[in-house]
Amino acid sequence: MVIAAYLSTGDEELAAGRPSSAAVAYARALQLAPADPAARAGLTRACAAWEGEATRAALAALEAHRPAEALKLLAPFLETRDAAQPATALAAGLALEDLGDKAGAARWLARAAEARELLPAAATLLAADSLEAGDTASARERLAPLPDDAPASALRLRRLVAREGRLMTAVSAGLRADSNVDVAPGTSAFPSGSADVGLAATAMVLARPLGQTGPFLGVDASLRKWAQLTAWDDASGAATAGAQLVVQPLVLSAAYRFTLGALGWQPYLLAHAAQVDVRLRLGRWQPGAGWSLQATSFAPAAVQGYSGVTHQGRVFLGASFAPVRVSAAYEVLRDVTAATEYRRFEHGPSLDADVALGDRWRVWAGAALGFRAFDVVDPDLGVARHETIVSVRLRGEVDIAAWFTVFLAAEWRMVSSEVAELSYSRVAGTAGLSFALGAL
Repeated sequence: MVIAAYLSTGDEELAAGRPSSAAVAYARALQLAPADPAARAGLTRACAAWEGEATRAALAALEAHRPAEALKLLAPFLETRDAAQPATALAAGLALEDLGDKAGAARWLARAAEARELLPAAATLLAADSLEAGDTASARERLAPLPDDAPASALRLRRLVAREGRLMTAVSAGLRADSNVDVAPGTSAFPSGSADVGLAATAMVLARPLGQTGPFLGVDASLRKWAQLTAWDDASGAATAGAQLVVQPLVLSAAYRFTLGALGWQPYLLAHAAQVDVRLRLGRWQPGAGWSLQATSFAPAAVQGYSGVTHQGRVFLGASFAPVRVSAAYEVLRDVTAATEYRRFEHGPSLDADVALGDRWRVWAGAALGFRAFDVVDPDLGVARHETIVSVRLRGEVDIAAWFTVFLAAEWRMVSSEVAELSYSRVAGTAGLSFALGAL
């Protein structure tokens, strides 16, 4: 009679949507009759419903950025890893991730990944943690079992880790068109005789022997070869050495860079630069700042007056609202040249956004506004120049394979000066193919 009462109470509480009190009733019936199949089945149903209810409440707490509350709601179901439902394990992993317990999060996310329907979400989080720790090989292993119908974000990350690693190589080549190669003055974006087409190529190798935290060494090169205006062919090569420290949420890096450049296949410039950057990863927000100092020496006698030291500072704020990422920045530049008439101060804002369209397509758009003021009256022009620079950039990409991407990029730039001979405008675009491969 007592057992039947407990069973009836459990049935009523479960039907009323109160699984926790139903579980208590079934448990008491089971204490009195350990072999009773109805009590055992009822307790199983009630616990599953209770756990599901707690998981939904925990996910709501996570949405409200209350991970400690979410973990408290899940605590009764986390006594043993294998007993927890995969959805519960996923919620626990997310809560621990938000609380900074990477090891604990990995334990529960691995449990969630055992369920096929939760594999993409769990594997993506585990891979992201591995990448943050500099373990690209582990990230690749986490993402390898993803099905082809996994969400776009998971498939994008799988392609990304194929291009990341402690040793990275990237090469791109394409056709480039420029409406004003020789920077002819005027307000027209297409001045007569200044347009040309040609080849553009870049290459880069970067080594991070210890992963994200530690030293890095890279070399890169670029080339633009024009069909007709060959005096404006330009090439450059550079080497970079530095170190990065990643201590969540801080990312700090410092580097030295040496650059050699040529114009018209003749030596043109030599530059030494030092740069420091700091960034914070605060969930969807990423504020940061950077500073660089560059000493540049120009070889041709006609432009040696532009040699000197350039200071550049930048503050920025990035934000991610999947599938959109935006970044706003403000830059300040001071150029102390050998010739006093070229010394200038420059500043201005910029705004960039990129959008992931599915798992293969991406679109970037950016705009920048600059204000340039020269220190003294130019002895030849008789004025202290002030200039305004406006630029707009667009780029579209589609991944055609794990390591290959087709891209199309365009830029419009206009410089307005009170001296008409120094105003110009141009439109340029590049269409090409890029290859990127990561190892180790």
